[in-house]
Amino acid sequence: PTKDIPPKTIEPTQKQITERKTQTINEIQYKDIYLNDQVVKIAVDSFDNLLTDLTLFDKLYKYKNKYKKENAPVLTNQILVQLATNRPTTYEEIMDIYGFGEKYWKFYGQEILMIIVTHLSKI
Repeated sequence: PTKDIPPKTIEPTQKQITERKTQTINEIQYKDIYLNDQVVKIAVDSFDNLLTDLTLFDKLYKYKNKYKKENAPVLTNQILVQLATNRPTTYEEIMDIYGFGEKYWKFYGQEILMIIVTHLSKI
């Protein structure tokens, strides 16, 4: 006859407990930094790890200033930060960026996606 042996209870290690706590408290915050001669709010997590890709932000910022278009809406730094943080690569993803609507897509959409995709391919 076989005995029913109760399953062993395995207690989590301190490392596992710490990792779970880290996952639950890691949230997005915004921090002011001085960039391109102005204060910009960038995304960081709760441990102050940078979430905004500053290299990509710089590329988008230079594009914004170099290719200002007549009668086009102004690309704000807030939109650029969201683009550099979320790094959209499709029409659907870029349209999820707060403040980036059809009007922005008409003037900048394809070019911005190209900048992001090219940047990501070099990482």
